[in-house]
Amino acid sequence: MNWEEIYKSRCVDVDTAFKAVKSADKVVITPAAAQPVVLMDGLARRIREIDSITIAHLLPFLPTMPYLDESIRHKVRFITSYLGGAIRADVNQGDGEYVPVFLKDWPEMYGPVYQPDVVLTHVSPPDKHGYCNMGISIIYMESAVRFGKTIIAEVNENMPRIHGDGFVHVSRINYFVENTFPVKEVPRPQISKVEEAIGSHVAELINDGDCLQMGIGAIPDAVLQFLKKKRGLGIHSEMFSDGVMDLLLEGAIDNRQKTLHPGKMISTFVMGTRAFYDFVDDNPSVLLVPAEYSNDPQVIGKNKNMVSINSSISVDLMGQAASESIGTQQFSGTGGQVDFIRGAALSPGGRAILAFPSTAGKPDKLQSRIVPQLSLGTPVSTSRNDIDYVVTEYGIARLKYKSMRERARELIAVSHPDFRSELTENLKKMKW
Repeated sequence: MNWEEIYKSRCVDVDTAFKAVKSADKVVITPAAAQPVVLMDGLARRIREIDSITIAHLLPFLPTMPYLDESIRHKVRFITSYLGGAIRADVNQGDGEYVPVFLKDWPEMYGPVYQPDVVLTHVSPPDKHGYCNMGISIIYMESAVRFGKTIIAEVNENMPRIHGDGFVHVSRINYFVENTFPVKEVPRPQISKVEEAIGSHVAELINDGDCLQMGIGAIPDAVLQFLKKKRGLGIHSEMFSDGVMDLLLEGAIDNRQKTLHPGKMISTFVMGTRAFYDFVDDNPSVLLVPAEYSNDPQVIGKNKNMVSINSSISVDLMGQAASESIGTQQFSGTGGQVDFIRGAALSPGGRAILAFPSTAGKPDKLQSRIVPQLSLGTPVSTSRNDIDYVVTEYGIARLKYKSMRERARELIAVSHPDFRSELTENLKKMKW
């Protein structure tokens, strides 16, 4: 059969496709904004008919996860290496299990290690050569599809086709379920005055010709709005969004001075508005690759002047960053922060920046995010040996090559003024 005949013969309704899912199967689901909505509902219905299932799903974006419905939750063993709001409470109350893994290792974890029985992916319709494209989220999916036994694909004409390693031939997919729902959009964030101040300080550390890594949210967008007059910037990141599109269209980003993949923006996933999805669709300057490549520190370090920009929940006076947990309560995951901080350290002229507001909480109950010590049970995401710059709305702290006393003083200087006396007293008690 030619590819068109293969495709037609494997197009089924969602419940027919899920008859392939058996008790005790291990399932991997496409992460982030690419998660397949129709397949999620079909999976929940199938779980009601079987005895047990193990599901691996990272950074889910739906408001709730159908497979964690109260009526079927007891049948589901759920694992993840990065939490989103939809599953945070479930994991922290014991209905899910967190696996600490660097983002660069996700393809190995959810491919050859996990050995999935079933993989749920979300793809564009096949092209004239019979290749579908996994669109806006590659991360670990190329590995999962390669090692998975049964592949069920939600086929969606609204999914962008993005250049890189996200192509899969129809012959590799066992079942196709068609839909025309809009791909999940992530709206542009509102930028506060605090975030604007942080963005201004971070921009001071960025030079013409630098190669940038940054995520999504108000702080990355605040940084980007202060880079409009820069020139020759490049992108090598784990993800990017609308703000990067804006800078490219305005001429600040051209990727020409990159020493690795010049002319290309490298990432492992993207998400944003519909206008952004139209921008990345069939765009030769955008290249999505698996996370074992995009987030490999040795690869990242081949970019000269690599600037890594990440955030943190809290940093203690030694410079240890807790970026994934509040005490023992898991908030997100290890992600790619360490991958890129270490990659920037290997880059000639590289710099690593942690940027975050100096406080958290409501105005009448503010808490300092720069703390004397991390609370008991809090995992260290980035060690004090790896920290380079810390930026808040109050300025820039340079920690690299500083003594314990010097780095503590640097951090106190960028903390919220209401907490500086308390932090200084704690510093004295530590006798640094």
